Amino acid sequence: MTSAAAEDVATAVRMELARRRMTGKALAESIGMGQRSISKRLVGKVPFKADELLRIADVFGMKLGELLDDSRDNGEREEVAS
Repeated sequence: MTSAAAEDVATAVRMELARRRMTGKALAESIGMGQRSISKRLVGKVPFKADELLRIADVFGMKLGELLDDSRDNGEREEVAS
């Protein structure tokens, strides 16, 4: 994963944390990771591993693709009219 890709992933996770008003510490505890480790990932210093992203998506009640979806506009999810 390139550093730009790692930063994009970190941004997506940070945005979801903000939407949920959840702290990095709470996320770290939820996925069994140390606070220092999650902090390095959230700022893009260390890339997330695939299994970590899957656990994060699970904590958020999302599919991985939803978490990483770039098509959101200003944090709003697109809704499909039925």
